[in-house]
Amino acid sequence: MEIRQPKLWFPAGYGEQPLYEFTAQVGRVGQVADERKVKAGLRSIVLHRELDKWGRSFELVVNGIPVFAKGADVIPFDSFPNRVKTADYRRILESARDANMNMIRHWGGGYYETEEFYSICDELGIMVWQDFMFGNDWQPGTYAFKLNVEAEAEDQVRRLRNHPSIVLWSGNNETEAAFSWDRAPLCRRMCGS
Repeated sequence: MEIRQPKLWFPAGYGEQPLYEFTAQVGRVGQVADERKVKAGLRSIVLHRELDKWGRSFELVVNGIPVFAKGADVIPFDSFPNRVKTADYRRILESARDANMNMIRHWGGGYYETEEFYSICDELGIMVWQDFMFGNDWQPGTYAFKLNVEAEAEDQVRRLRNHPSIVLWSGNNETEAAFSWDRAPLCRRMCGS
């Protein structure tokens, strides 16, 4: 498919946030058997890493333009996701945008948010640094667990891939800091001894 002169999605403060609606239909003998509609924004994203005097740069480039990310960490709105309403998402995310934020980090110690949450981020131009759910603890290194992680990652990326707001996926939630901790209690807990 080709889109002539596409309107590109930009983060808040850098341009507009146009969203396209795509429709796919499967039919048989002139009848529509199934249909799926998806909204998506078109943009390019590059994480630019260059050696510098401090180590390596960490620069997001959206549609060829370096972006200064300004934002905050988002933790679950409620321990019971079904209690969170559209108005709750909208109030918090609009407040972030109105405070000149253009990015949030969705913390990896809770749960993956709903389509509605990410759709509002798309609409408002709020970029999302999306953690996988590995919040602040060591994860088992067993093969079965690794297969589970692979399935989870594939499922979530496939589910959320059309959201232009998601600009970065992270598999580490500050876990490397634990290397300096006393490992004996950790080993007893993880190893069962």
